[in-house]
Amino acid sequence: EELNKVLLCAEKMALAKDDADAFNIADYEFHLAVLNCSHNSLFVTAVESLKDIVMTALKAMNDLDGGREWAIDLHKKIAQRLIDRDAKGAIELLKNNGEYNLARMSEIF
Repeated sequence: EELNKVLLCAEKMALAKDDADAFNIADYEFHLAVLNCSHNSLFVTAVESLKDIVMTALKAMNDLDGGREWAIDLHKKIAQRLIDRDAKGAIELLKNNGEYNLARMSEIF
């Protein structure tokens, strides 16, 4: 059930792709849903307390050219890997796209 919520959040992102504010909220909810699956209450609480900072970072990334489409695709793939219990596949997606994110974000910083 928790993992299906992750996928629903990714689908919510797709539905909100033309509304920046709704998209960013759905993106944050996706990340929070993933954290809730970890059952690590300290990590969840930390991210919840840093919500404004996390939202600022998500907004910056999602406002870049192609950012929303890229995020929808990646988040759906990650959600599906988690549902399939393919942790290695999910981690591989994160590693490959982490470098891409850093390159994109370097323009902002």
